[in-house]
Amino acid sequence: MDDGSKCGNSNFYLNTQQFTKNDQEFLIKKLSILGLKARLNKDKIYYRIRFLSSSTSRLKETLKENLIPSMKYKLGYNPVETCSK
Repeated sequence: MDDGSKCGNSNFYLNTQQFTKNDQEFLIKKLSILGLKARLNKDKIYYRIRFLSSSTSRLKETLKENLIPSMKYKLGYNPVETCSK
């Protein structure tokens, strides 16, 4: 759960830089089966997976019930609010 990041309100990344480009493209195809659209984003000399803005809501909905409270901030949830409910 800790190998992803959020930049701004709508940019979510999976830190897949150590996977091969082919493996990342395979993963992007599998994510599309879940209705999640993503692309490769160049990060220095490596690539990582970036979810398209149009998939942000779907990503949050797909993950929110499965995240441990201490990781919910990665999707923009306030950990104090989510832990107290």
